Amino acid sequence: MTINVLFFGVAADITGKSKIEFTDVNDTDGLRKQLVEKYNTLEKSHFIFALNKQVVKENTKLSDGDTVAILPPFSGG
Repeated sequence: MTINVLFFGVAADITGKSKIEFTDVNDTDGLRKQLVEKYNTLEKSHFIFALNKQVVKENTKLSDGDTVAILPPFSGG
């Protein structure tokens, strides 16, 4: 299973990348764990996930080909 991960804002600055692929992740909690293991500084950063352009606030199952965007926190106005 391949998950496409897009980085925006401070997450892109920390990773030095705009996108990468992850394999063998089943859910957003597992993805968060792998991201923090690979990029330690992300652990201290606040970010949210958008799965296929929909913000998710709790652990969500991932499917092959999904795109997960790592977004900085934001507020509406």
